[in-house]
Amino acid sequence: MRKRSLSGLVVAITGGGAGIGAAIAAQTAARGARVAIGDLDKAALEAAIAGVATSVAVYFVPNAAAD
Repeated sequence: MRKRSLSGLVVAITGGGAGIGAAIAAQTAARGARVAIGDLDKAALEAAIAGVATSVAVYFVPNAAAD
C-alpha cells in the first residue's frame, strides 16, 4: 500500500510519550505532519519529542488533566 503524505496537516496525539502513541507520533511526523504530543509523563514526552523533532516541527503539550 502506498502511504500518502500528511504534509500540511496538524495531528494531536494524547498518550504520545510511549508505546503506540509514540509510534504514531513518529510515523505521522515522518510522513510530514506537524505533531502535538501530550502525555502525563514529562520525561517520556521529552524522549518522544527528541525522536521526531529532527524531521518536523513538534510542539510540547503538557497534559494538566491529572492536576
